[in-house]
Parts: sequence; structure tokens; C-alpha cells
Amino acid sequence: MRWWWQLRKSESDLEREVRSDLELEEKEQQEKGLPPEEAGHAARRAFGNEALIKEQTREAWGWVPFERLLRDVRYAFRQVARNPGFAAIAVFTLALGIGSTTAIFSIFNATLLRPLPFEDPDRLVLLYTSIPYIGYEGPGSVTDPDFAEWQKQNQVFDQIAALRGKTANLTGSGEPERLAGTAVTASFFSVLGVAPELGRTFSAYEQSAGHEDVALISHKLWARRFASSRDVVGKTIQLDGTPFTVFGVMPVQFEFPGKGDFWTPMVLTNDRSNAMDQVIARLKPNISLARAREDVTIIQHRLAPQDRHEEVHFRFVFLKASWALTFALP
Repeated sequence: MRWWWQLRKSESDLEREVRSDLELEEKEQQEKGLPPEEAGHAARRAFGNEALIKEQTREAWGWVPFERLLRDVRYAFRQVARNPGFAAIAVFTLALGIGSTTAIFSIFNATLLRPLPFEDPDRLVLLYTSIPYIGYEGPGSVTDPDFAEWQKQNQVFDQIAALRGKTANLTGSGEPERLAGTAVTASFFSVLGVAPELGRTFSAYEQSAGHEDVALISHKLWARRFASSRDVVGKTIQLDGTPFTVFGVMPVQFEFPGKGDFWTPMVLTNDRSNAMDQVIARLKPNISLARAREDVTIIQHRLAPQDRHEEVHFRFVFLKASWALTFALP
């Protein structure tokens, strides 16, 4: 408002100054003996282009870009008022284009541009199975026994971990809430190279049957339900009516897989009939994907019965390349 008032005042001063100069020039012309009407024309010729002088003066003020912007805005509003239907279609088209472009860039930035918040992310891979003889090309899940053997026999991974999505109702501390979580093997956090902000991660002991009633919680859940209290470590929470001891709180930037709320140990079974695991691994330095695929395929053929005819293929995908499709989308 101050700028607008100052602009108006400067415009008024400029108008008075130009008018005063013209009047003085006109008087000088009359003193030379010219009639009033001719003196007026002569004064304007002597004074010069009035509009150009005003424009040059405004340029010196430095306000011209703002004036032009203001004129453009006024013109745009007049055009909108004159053609409301066309304006509505144009605005809708622009909004749709900007929204879709923003969404695409957000995914592109998360998957390809922004570094993953893990240690040496270029060495992280996801392992998928596919079974061509039944027409299924995957990505398929892995059974507990197969994962256990890959973990034990492989020569190409520094570490390998399994994970499985789950949900649970949080009760006993405020209003009940449905949470999304993940059951993970003890090696999960070391594969990613991530440590808790508070407390510690699981060990092989907590991954054994009868000792898996512990949990790590997300930073958001910690802030939302426990007021960011550092005393939360060691407390008991109720997940689906079962008491779990809170072992730690993960860093605020850690959201893997997806935007989970908690992580619990995954107890492996000997059931080969139910493939539910996703497998993530960290390649050893200088190991290619082809070399890793060959190693795991040899292990799988070694485990298969002699009369087994189906062919199981393995797909290895860099974690960054599959981040959006596998984990980031809700």
C-alpha cells in the first residue's frame, strides 16, 4: 500500500511538473509576440514529446516493471471476465498439466535423482523369482527355507535379509490405531546400513521362536503416540493384543518399505509351500548382477529334488530402480 501511494504521489508530482514547464514555455512564446494558440503549439514543440519524457522519468524511478506487471494482471482479469468459459478450460488444463508434471517429477526425483538414505545404495539389490513353465514371469516372492539357504550358501553378498509386510492394531496407549509394519530378519538393518536413533536393532536371538515379541517403531509413530519421549525404549506396547517390548526408534528419514510404523523380528519356518518373503541383499564389492544371479541359481538347483522339472528364474533389480514401484507408492 505504501508503494502504491508513493507511486500515485510521484505520478501526480510528475504531471504537475510537466504542466508547469509547458506553461512557462508558453509564456515565453507569448512574450516573443505569438498569439496564445500559436504560443501553445510552439511551447509543445520546444518542450518535446511529453509522453516520452514521462516514460523516461518513470524508467529512472525503477518502477516500470511493476507497472507493466500490474497492467498485465489487469488485462488478464479483463480477458477472464470477458470469456469465462474459455478461461475456465484454460485454468483447468494448466492445473491438470502442472499437477501431473509435479507428480511425475516427484516419483522421478525419489527414484532416480535423490540419493537413497542408505549406506552404499548402489550395491543394494532386490531378489525376485519367476516361474516360466507356468507362465508366471514374476516378480515373485521367496519361501523361508530358500532364503535361509541363500543366506547360508551364497558367495556374492556381504549380507542378505528377508522382509514381509504385516498390519496390527495398536492398543493400550490412547485411541486404538491400525498400523502398517514389517516383519524382518535380524540382518535387515545392517544390510541397509541404518541404525536406530534410540535403542538397538534385533539380534539372531530375537529372531528365534518364543523371543520375537520385540519391536522397533518409526520416528513418526514415536512423535505421534509417545510425545517423542526418550523413555519409550523398554516400554511395552500392545500389537493385536500381544505385548511387544520397544527396542528402539528409527531415524526420521527412514521409511522402508513404504511408510511403515513398526518392525518386528521374522521367525523363519521350514514351509516351502508358502512363498511370502521379499529379499534384499548387499552385493560384495566388484560383484556383478550376472555373477550374483549365477551363484543363487546354482544354490537353487542344488536344493531342488532330482525329479523336479520346473525351471525357476531369478531377477535381480537394483533397489533404486524399483524403489517407486515396489515400496514408495501407497
